[in-house]
Amino acid sequence: MKAEWMTLACLASGLIFSSAQAASPTSHCAPSEKIYFTCETKQKKVISICGSTELSQAQSYLQYRYGKKGFVELEFPKERKGSTKTFFYAHHFRAQFDNTTLRFENKGVSYEIYRVYDGDSKPAVDIAGVAVTPAAKKRTEIACASLKKEAYTNELSALEGFASCDPDDAMNLGTCPPAK
Repeated sequence: MKAEWMTLACLASGLIFSSAQAASPTSHCAPSEKIYFTCETKQKKVISICGSTELSQAQSYLQYRYGKKGFVELEFPKERKGSTKTFFYAHHFRAQFDNTTLRFENKGVSYEIYRVYDGDSKPAVDIAGVAVTPAAKKRTEIACASLKKEAYTNELSALEGFASCDPDDAMNLGTCPPAK
């Protein structure tokens, strides 16, 4: 009997310990939204792409949100209706290389949320974040501080064929799949 209680106690403490470890990454997305991308930067800012849980052209939306935890400094677009048309998707994959971007423009500034893995580089490159390029100015990259599972979510690939294909991105090799 004592052994059964000890086994139950160990199992219960294991469940409590594992649920405490399974923390979700910090995000600006509401619990009712799907997190397509989120991470915290070294500057303690949060980059998030939030949207509807179901992807359909009629009802769906996407929004970029950036700022300190709990305080959104920039949200684009403000209106959810028709928002998916304001985002442009690009993806290129080959052995040892995977590059995905989601781009939008706001008031003459280009924002590109990216994830790049290049296993051919030595050491391998594995980075994500947002690149901000004001018109006719230098590009600034704001990288994610960590790509560990508990600190980062990347579901951008779910937007392929749904967000507009980026015709200006060479990764699409001049061919854009039809939008869903």
